[in-house]
Amino acid sequence: MSKFLITPLKILTSRYNFTVRDSFEFVDKVREVHIPPDYSMVSFDIKSMFTNIPVNRALTIIEENWSTIETGTNLPRNVYMDILKFCVENAYFQFDGSFYRQISGLPMGDCLSPILAEIVVNDLLNHTLSNNPQLEVLFRCVYVDDSFWIVRREHVQLLLQELNKYHERVQFTLEVENNGCLRFLDVMVHREGQNITTNWSRKTIVSDRLLSFRSFAPKGHKLNVVNNMFTRMYRLSSPKFYRSNFHKIRKLLLKNHYPDSLIRSMDRKVGTQMTPDTSPSSISPAVTPSPRPDSETHPHMDDTPSPNEPHRTTPPHSQLPERATSKTFQTMTYIPGLTPKIASILQSKVPEGTVITSTSKNKIHNMLPSVKESTPPSERSSVVYRLGCKGCDAKYIGATVQKTKKRFSKHRSDVRNGLLATALSRHTLSSSSNHEFDFEDFDIIGTEKVRKKLMLLEAALIKQEKNRINIQEEFAAIDNCYNNLLLNLNNH
Repeated sequence: MSKFLITPLKILTSRYNFTVRDSFEFVDKVREVHIPPDYSMVSFDIKSMFTNIPVNRALTIIEENWSTIETGTNLPRNVYMDILKFCVENAYFQFDGSFYRQISGLPMGDCLSPILAEIVVNDLLNHTLSNNPQLEVLFRCVYVDDSFWIVRREHVQLLLQELNKYHERVQFTLEVENNGCLRFLDVMVHREGQNITTNWSRKTIVSDRLLSFRSFAPKGHKLNVVNNMFTRMYRLSSPKFYRSNFHKIRKLLLKNHYPDSLIRSMDRKVGTQMTPDTSPSSISPAVTPSPRPDSETHPHMDDTPSPNEPHRTTPPHSQLPERATSKTFQTMTYIPGLTPKIASILQSKVPEGTVITSTSKNKIHNMLPSVKESTPPSERSSVVYRLGCKGCDAKYIGATVQKTKKRFSKHRSDVRNGLLATALSRHTLSSSSNHEFDFEDFDIIGTEKVRKKLMLLEAALIKQEKNRINIQEEFAAIDNCYNNLLLNLNNH
């Protein structure tokens, strides 16, 4: 329901001129600014933003801007507002076996929370600036709960006070530039006279752990790690920082077992794409034929500046080619040597715009313990379950998109009414002695949210079960050619 409400709200937020989408947009904007000597760069951060956003204020702002929002929905104003109010005021969570309702702020993890917070924060900034015309602000932008400002030095504390007056729960912290530098997102902003330069920056607390080149993962994923690091470096850094950043990235990638030749090759490739030479007589190092080693031909391999190195500037975000947005992706579990071959065959068969990609099942979230309350088995849905007969070794395997307790209620009803609707009811009703199934002691043996995949998983697990009573039609979706494979998996 929350997802349904977001599209109309995006029409409103698309008109905001304070918000930046990412670091790239921020860099494109801030590099155009010239700072007078009596202005300072400052950053304001909202304390615990989501849980302190005034929900009533967010609803009021939306009602005040209904003429803009209504163009994105067919719902009447009162219906839309009732649904929105219901969603934001009924956020429940479970702790220590009990359920609680959040009574203030926006819930973390709700897809509505970021856009409602953005609406309130932009209203806060507009309110502060319109009510304080004496504030001399040269530049400002916001990303979620963090904002970057260039304001007259004597007005910094006044601006902080006015921002904190908006609502008692929405309070800001202040960070002022230090030695002409201020960090915002993953960018270090430097003031040099009246000009601004930027540098890609990483927090000092980072672990330097990346996807290892020796890991059991598709080669394309590893290449993307290198490509993305150099892309961010070139896009976010001014030319004077290219060389030092190259050495930082190279050291980090070598630490994660990436070959030096790959690192240098990717740097040349990305550097040529992202920073085209501005001088017609300049020759890109990526295509310069030379017998000399890379450290001499590539301007970023050497610690000392080259007097002949051409000055290259990163093109603005708006000038970069647009990515195709119409592609759909289908994933396959990565098996070295096999998956790439199968993907190549499938790629020639799928419709245009569909891309076959590889993925690994060994993900970090699978290795870490969940901090959420575990859902009781009877409350779980989209699962494959296994029930055991009390009178023999027979096993029944089924799948349900409903909660298991609701599906088990249907099983009991079939038995009670003498309906031979499933193998479970047939086994129970056709036996002379006690062959009831234990609905209290059962196993969840598989989970899958996509219904079609859930049915395939059920069929595969039925085939693996030696003591199954399921009829053949229930596992016919799995061809017999997979019998040996499923048997081997069962033995392991």
